[in-house]
Formats: sequence, C-alpha cells, structure tokens
Amino acid sequence: MSLESTIADLLCQTYARRGSRKIEKGIDEWAWAEAGAYFQFEKDFKARHGGGIVLGQLTYKNLGTPTDPATQFIIEALKVYFRNWWSPANVSREGGFRKPDGLGISPGGRVIEIIEVKPYHSVKDGTTQLNEMIAKIKDGLNGYYEEECIRTATSVGPDPANYVTVKGSPWRPSGVGLVIPLLPDPKTEEISWVCYRPTLRPDAAGDAPPDGLILYEIHFIDKKRIQQQIPKDVAERIAEAHARRRQAAEWNPFAANYVRQNPKDAALMRDLALTLGIAAAVAIVVVAVIYAAPLVVAAAGGTAATAETTTISVGVGYRVAPILVRVAVENGRVVETVEEIIDTAMKMRMTK
Repeated sequence: MSLESTIADLLCQTYARRGSRKIEKGIDEWAWAEAGAYFQFEKDFKARHGGGIVLGQLTYKNLGTPTDPATQFIIEALKVYFRNWWSPANVSREGGFRKPDGLGISPGGRVIEIIEVKPYHSVKDGTTQLNEMIAKIKDGLNGYYEEECIRTATSVGPDPANYVTVKGSPWRPSGVGLVIPLLPDPKTEEISWVCYRPTLRPDAAGDAPPDGLILYEIHFIDKKRIQQQIPKDVAERIAEAHARRRQAAEWNPFAANYVRQNPKDAALMRDLALTLGIAAAVAIVVVAVIYAAPLVVAAAGGTAATAETTTISVGVGYRVAPILVRVAVENGRVVETVEEIIDTAMKMRMTK
C-alpha cells in the first residue's frame, strides 16, 4: 500500500465525521466534495479516452457547438431529453433537467460515463439516481435519433443504440485524491477534510458501490489538538519551505538543509514519528501544513493560489474554486516534502 493510501486510511478512519456545513461565501461543503470528485474524474476520463469533453450539472445546456458531429448529436439530445418530464415531488408539475455531477463524452461519442457524488449514507439514493440518468440518456438518444430521422426524412447517421455505450464511470478516487482539505472556517475550532474512502469500501454483503457512484464523508479534528503537536509556526515554516522548494526546483538536498536549519522542528517531528509511527506522523504534519498553506501562499504573492483557477458548476450555480484546485494538485507534493523531512530527521538522529 502506498504512503498516500496509508495516510488516507488514517485520516478517514481515525477521526470523527460530521455532516456538511456552509463555508466561505455560503458555499456548501457538499458542493466542494462534488467539485473535488469532478476535477479528478475529468482528468482521468480525458486521459483514458484521449480527450473528449467532461460536463457537470447543467453545463450541457449552454455548451457551444463541438467540432465532433457525434458529440454534437449527443449534446442536442441531452438538451431535449435529459430531464424529468414530471416532478418526482408533484406529478402535476413539469419536471426539470437532470444535473449530473460529472458526465464525460469520449471523442466520436462512443462512450458516455457518469458520476454521481453522494455522502456515504446515501448509497441507495445515489444508485437510483445514477441508474435513472443512464436510462434517460439511452432513451433520449434513441428518441432524438428517431425524431431527427422523421424530420429530415432520411437517416441522420448510425443508430446510437448500436454504437454509444452509456454507463457509470469505472473511475475511483485513489492516492492523494482520496482526501481533499476543506477551507478553514474561522468560526469553528477545527480542521476538516473530505474523504472519498467510502467509495472503495464494501458494504455488509461484501459489495462495492456501483461504477459511477462516488461516496464521501467529512472528517474533522479539533484545531487545538493539531496545534499542540504541530505548532502553527512549524507548519508555516514547512509550507514556506515547500513553496520555495517548488519555485526553485530544489529537490536535493532539500530535506537535509531544512533539518539543519530548523533543529527544533526536526526534533518535534522525530518525537512524533517515534511516538505514533512514521505514517501517522506524516499524516498529522501534512494536515497541519495544508491548513497553513493557503495563508502562506497568499502572503507570498498568491501566484500558486490563482495559477489554476477555474470556473465550474457546483450546486445551483457557477463558482470559482481556485483553492480547491490548488490543494488537489498540491497534496501529493506536500506529502513528498513532509515525508522527506521526517525521514531525514530520523536518519540524522540515528547517525549521531
């Protein structure tokens, strides 16, 4: 098992969990959980299929004309048929359009994959919604094909029932993508994070969640508990050193230099590793560093915090989520930095 998976296990099994709350600018934490899964799914889908497009929520309704005619056909069909004709809550009312948390269309429109992101206790509802969307897309493609053939009095291409595969995505979060820190809330005394580990857990019958269903839970730890073990100034020093290391591409002998220049920090991390084990020590330090990192990056000029800003559709509208994108990308690099520092600190103690 990789170090990242070990840390994810610690963070997702050791600490208490709670429900979603509102965070910065009124955005709900569940929306960040959906966004975190969307970013990872988009990257994985395009890598596996050699491109394509990935949509979320209602973005398919406003999408321009793709260069691929097959993809355009699918988009047009979604705009007409990907909806509930009647409201599930009130059959006397018209239903609305479906809002997938992630929908990928491969080049040439051969494969459509969907993800539905739900809290860990909503397996049944998530599975139902996922299956409904798959069925609606299949029916919609067939219905739109028949309509277009009648309208044009000719065949508009191959029948989608014979060449388009619609399914839940086989993608699963893994490695550092299993854990995404949430923005710190100044109104609470806690550090919290989204964990996608439930997606990989079998149920009581030994069955894993179906393809396409991404499950998450929110864990938290009292900020004072972390600060008692990793003081804020130590976390900030490591975060600053990590930022400098990336900017200068200073990969070696980075850890040895840090340990020599910060002997008290090294002693603290050695004690943590000896008391809790290296994997647990790395996990605790990583959480503390990630919590401190946004403040450090902003103080350094904010370039890293805005370099990968993107606009996505989460919840009921569009949000800009630069910190989430940055954290998702940075997690693995922070893990590597902290692991090297602790490993070097332990070795230097052994050689004395």
